[in-house]
Amino acid sequence: MSLSKVEINTSSFKDIVAHLVRCNSSFKPELSTYVDIPEYSKKLTEYSERYEVWDNDKLIALLAFYHKESTIYISNLSVEKDYQGAGIASTLLNTLKNTLLNDEMDSIELEVYKENIIAKAFYERHGFEVVSSLNNKLTLILKTNV
Repeated sequence: MSLSKVEINTSSFKDIVAHLVRCNSSFKPELSTYVDIPEYSKKLTEYSERYEVWDNDKLIALLAFYHKESTIYISNLSVEKDYQGAGIASTLLNTLKNTLLNDEMDSIELEVYKENIIAKAFYERHGFEVVSSLNNKLTLILKTNV
């Protein structure tokens, strides 16, 4: 396995679709139950900033986010099953956090489904706090300028 460093915005629409299809069952609930993967991939390709990790020419991890004023909204953080547990998600998130601290951003915000206990625990380990609960989703925020 020859993983490259974190790349920025190098993935194509096809790379993102293939990655999300491979990661589909890792989401709780499965990603395809609440988004159309090709349409979502198109939005990520066209509008998000993306931090990526590759294994040769295969996209194996993706962190997609949007800026709005002084807040970053994470839309997606996914790591393919065979690569989970190696610290890749933490590397991507820490890269984003370090960039934000330098850019004077106030916070990072995201949503997770309540049933996704693993994702919730991951974000809490990284300093995120649950700030609201609506229907079946939790909103978590990390304040970066405290």
